[in-house]
Formats: sequence, C-alpha cells, structure tokens
Amino acid sequence: MCVLAIVGILAALALPGLQGWITRQALLSSASELEADLQFARAAALARQQVVRLVVQPAGSGNCYVLHTGSAGACRCADAGGGPSCSADATVLRVNAFDPRRVLALTATREAVAFDPRYGTITPTTTLRLTDSGGSAIHAVMNVMGRVRSCSPGARIPGYPSC
Repeated sequence: MCVLAIVGILAALALPGLQGWITRQALLSSASELEADLQFARAAALARQQVVRLVVQPAGSGNCYVLHTGSAGACRCADAGGGPSCSADATVLRVNAFDPRRVLALTATREAVAFDPRYGTITPTTTLRLTDSGGSAIHAVMNVMGRVRSCSPGARIPGYPSC
C-alpha cells in the first residue's frame, strides 16, 4: 500500500511537467511542418509553373492553412472538420488544421500570399505565428524571396534565434 501511495504521489507531481512537455513537442512539430510546407509551396510553384497560394483562415473553432493552385479565394478551410472547399480551377496541395484542443493557435499578418512561378518570390511578405497555451511561440518569417526563417520571440524556445 505504501509503495502504491508513493507511486501515485510521484505520478501526480510529474503530470504537469509531462503536459508542458507534450504541449512544447506539439508546437515544435507543428512549426517544423509549417516550415516544410512553405518550402514545398515555393518549390511547387517553380516546378509546376503555376501560382501557388497560401491561405490562413479560421476553421470551425480553430484555424487552418491551405496551399493550393488556382485563383485567389478559390479554396477555403472547411467549417465542419472536413477537407477544404475549392472551386473547379483550384487544386489543393496541402491542408493543415489546428484544433484548439491541441492548445495551438496559428495567426498570420496576411490572410493570403502567392508564390510566383517564375522566380519563387512571394507577394506580400508575411509572418506566421504558432503559439501554445503557455505563451511560447515560433514565428515563420517569409521574406520577399520566398525564403522562410523560424525564430522565437525572446528566444524562449531553445534552438530558435530571437525574433
């Protein structure tokens, strides 16, 4: 009985630290996925010789981003947790939804950007911010050349330079 009580107390003490670790790992993996998707969008625009667009929108109670070809405003995030809805001239390349139960939020300085098929540049430049419930954040900053750099405000996350 004493051993079980001690194990229970130790588990109760370790649980908050474990929750913080899980949240941090979700933030890190989502930031890596976002950066890879942005690099993919630039490469896809160049390879396909088509404009590739990134659209960041609210979706249901969370938010999402869609990478697609086609005209501006051709794709929207789904409200009911399904796939994105697109017009006939658009092709979805990637979709990523952020469920608030995962305690992550995605915000952007621009709702939509376009990757140029000739030079790989973007219009307009943007910063995408992934934030967890503890206030830690990773920013994906895209310059006019379409390149992405990731940083953390105040260097709060090890391995990321300060923004």
